[in-house]
Amino acid sequence: MLFSTRDRLRGQPGTFEVLECADCRLVRIRPAPPQDAATLNLEWIRDDNASTVVRRVINWARQRAAARMARVIWGCAYGGTVLDVGGGALLGPALRRRGLAVVAVAPTARPVSPRFSSAGVSVVQNRLPDGCFRRGAFDVIVGKHMLEHERDPRAAVEAVLEMLAPGGSLVIQVPNANSWQALLLAGASEGFDIPRHPVSFDDTSLERLLEACGLVVASRRTGSIIEAALCLASSFCPGLDPALRQVRGVRERRIVEMLKDILYCLVAIAMFPLILLELASDSGPAIVVEARRVTDAAPTSPAVAPLEGTGR
Repeated sequence: MLFSTRDRLRGQPGTFEVLECADCRLVRIRPAPPQDAATLNLEWIRDDNASTVVRRVINWARQRAAARMARVIWGCAYGGTVLDVGGGALLGPALRRRGLAVVAVAPTARPVSPRFSSAGVSVVQNRLPDGCFRRGAFDVIVGKHMLEHERDPRAAVEAVLEMLAPGGSLVIQVPNANSWQALLLAGASEGFDIPRHPVSFDDTSLERLLEACGLVVASRRTGSIIEAALCLASSFCPGLDPALRQVRGVRERRIVEMLKDILYCLVAIAMFPLILLELASDSGPAIVVEARRVTDAAPTSPAVAPLEGTGR
């Protein structure tokens, strides 16, 4: 057992044990949470229309991070079709602006954001859309902060692979259980987000999972500096994160809400020096990989060459 902890981010009752498999290094929590609306990915709340100037600035920063992710995906897609599972209402429109045909998977627990329709992104409301599309329907499938919400991540990968075209790419982003933030803050880290993440990955455990599904990692990189800074700010000061306050149902006077939002931004900005060191050490809070089936793994174009850099 690595440690035991409570839900420090959203305050749900209960104590949870965090365990690491000695063989595959996959991190699990016990007891495992139910997979229902309570495990909703915060991406879907943070993408709501901002109510204040400060929150619009935060959303703008997240849009920049989504645009960076979209560039990575565009490099794999060859102008083809993309299935976005878990990216929220920022990534799909960012992909559409690059000329890609996009279908996004949205949770049934929330109304569909108008961002999708205004950007021309088709939406399917389902948990995992296996069976919704024909085999090989998509050139790229993106799982952004999706796998850590699955109690059986291998079954989730195998389900989406049914819809991946021959020669297509699976792009996965997950929190890094071996990041500086995770090692320093343990259960307080937003990357673990206990108990909503039944599993957590590091480079090794994620690569072993993909290999077990018949895939090989073609490229690997860390997440963006903006996402990393906001993640660390939310870990240190969850009471300031606008989305977490929304989840907790906190009622605030407008001046208090704005002061907390400003302080949250200042904390995130103050984290940049630490984040730069973290990303330079290749131990950032997120892992982004492009994987292909073993028979499709050899790159045939510079567009699928390994993606270098720290994500700055």
